[in-house]
Amino acid sequence: RNFNKSSFSFIYVFRDDFVNNHLFKLLSVKYIEDVPLYEIQFVTREDSNMRYMGAGKIYISKSKYAIHRLEYSVFLNKNFRSTRSQDNPFGNLTKKPKNTLFEVTVEYKSVGDKMFLNYMTFNNFFVIKEPNPFKVEDFDFNPNDKCFYITFNKPVDKETIKRKSNFKLRYQDKKLIVTDILLSDEKTVKIEVVDWSAGHSKDVNTVVSTDFSYKLKKIKDTYGTLINKESRLMGYQFRELFTQEVFESKALEDNLIYVNKTLPLSATRVNSSNLNIDKYWVNSPLKKTKGTR
Repeated sequence: RNFNKSSFSFIYVFRDDFVNNHLFKLLSVKYIEDVPLYEIQFVTREDSNMRYMGAGKIYISKSKYAIHRLEYSVFLNKNFRSTRSQDNPFGNLTKKPKNTLFEVTVEYKSVGDKMFLNYMTFNNFFVIKEPNPFKVEDFDFNPNDKCFYITFNKPVDKETIKRKSNFKLRYQDKKLIVTDILLSDEKTVKIEVVDWSAGHSKDVNTVVSTDFSYKLKKIKDTYGTLINKESRLMGYQFRELFTQEVFESKALEDNLIYVNKTLPLSATRVNSSNLNIDKYWVNSPLKKTKGTR
């Protein structure tokens, strides 16, 4: 493997940092295709100031010391520190720590007298700002039924509109008294009041929506997001890469086009028109096959 290249967090350069940064424990001897492998557990050395830490297993050939497999996770140290002690620096690694930031599994396979990447899986946690927060899209006064209509950009949680105190309406400088609130449709709230003009002498046909003002509180959408509150989405993305063919003695060409990391593999340019890409699977298992759509 690329033992002298920068790698995952805390492993970094394998030959320089991996042993120094971790504690190791031999668990057992496993077999992959009749090859005996040392199953070795490892965990980042304890540091009270360390926010993150790593742990996992590495499988090494008993005879040739080749790395056949690496299972590795990085997570928040605070979720794991309480399970560690001086007598047990490995803590409780049988249970997956909360807020795991990423997990990776890399497996290598022997082809001839060399080890080649067989497959790699990567699962990482991410947080992004909600691009479309819950908010009001339209406020309208209807002179025909003398009611107010507030339209939101997302379906409204009907339980959060039951309290009249969550809606404050004013006509000019006068507060309007709300008598009833109901859903006109999943995104629109209809509000009835005692007196739309709050005692002002005004022709209803000359009134426009901008003559009114409103304030809302504690209104939520059906996902539980509070009105006008900046929210964040949290999730995991899983990716896997399988080696489908190994070219043992193929020399690298000088004019190679390398993968653009910002694009999906399906959009990556192919280096040679002679390569029959139809024989390989991309984005499996979504590949179209005969007789399917």
